[in-house]
Amino acid sequence: MNERFIAITTVVCIGVLMAMLFLAYTHFADGSSRIQALEFDLDTITASDYTIEFKITKEHYKEWLEKKYNKGKNEVPAIQLEKHMQKKIEHILNHHENTFNNNLPAEELAKRALEALMKGKGKKIKSKIADHTPDCKNSIADVVFAYNNEKLIELLKKRGQAIKYLKFDEMRKFEAEIDTLKSESVEGSSKSIITEWTVPACVFITFLHDDAKQTALDLAEAFSKEQKNPQLKDTMSTEQYACLIKDFNMIGNHYFNEEHVSEAPDPTDIIWENRHWSDRELMFRKAIAFTICIGLLVGSFFILLATSKGQISFSATFPPVDCSIIREQYGKQLEAYAY
Repeated sequence: MNERFIAITTVVCIGVLMAMLFLAYTHFADGSSRIQALEFDLDTITASDYTIEFKITKEHYKEWLEKKYNKGKNEVPAIQLEKHMQKKIEHILNHHENTFNNNLPAEELAKRALEALMKGKGKKIKSKIADHTPDCKNSIADVVFAYNNEKLIELLKKRGQAIKYLKFDEMRKFEAEIDTLKSESVEGSSKSIITEWTVPACVFITFLHDDAKQTALDLAEAFSKEQKNPQLKDTMSTEQYACLIKDFNMIGNHYFNEEHVSEAPDPTDIIWENRHWSDRELMFRKAIAFTICIGLLVGSFFILLATSKGQISFSATFPPVDCSIIREQYGKQLEAYAY
């Protein structure tokens, strides 16, 4: 009984040790990847050093399309939305850079917010965007949208591979699939699926200077804190505070805050056909992957436990015997007694 207890305890300890080693390795790998990313970031300059990402949902884009899109300008929605985003963000950075300064008293913050709202407007407070006169420091260099078109990208990748290896029959097959896909309609609607491909999932805003990117991230963080714990509301009139909130309203119910604004990933880390996944869906997928890893770890532990249990059972059924004693006792008659 004591031997069995020792064997089971050994197996359990080995399993716990394996789990701890696995967790330590994953922590080490995560830390190493972060250090390598920092080293790469210091050694190289990429577009992500000047870029922020702004998330857009399909519902709010369609709301903007219905209420804000001007069909009379003969411009596609993407061009108008690009200009809208550029003017809005440059306005926020140029007029509200010093609005949220936590080191100042509330009265001074309110004064700066009023000055930002009234800047270039005389005494009449408005929240409309002024003419596009970009400041050298905070001007935007480029605006790029990512769309919900993963099926089309996947087919185009397969078509490209077929062309690369001179498989023209497969190329025509994928072209036919693309034509079929383009002719499909949105589920539950008569609209062509092409209309869904033009719905942006997010937008990447690249500034001319990296300082402007940091200013944008700081303002998004500051406005998020203001939304959660208003500091300027009590020192401003209702109309003035509403104008401040409206200045940070980007599209639909999307504000220039931490919920929608984040640091853009490195271009080599972007998988364009996956940009439509929401943070909730990504967290769900990570949770599934983590659960599978834990399940495999627990399963391997029970396999080791079952193997050890079988070995103990086998040892109990067929215990080790000292054959030299038997030979001394039976001598030359051992074979006769064995049969």
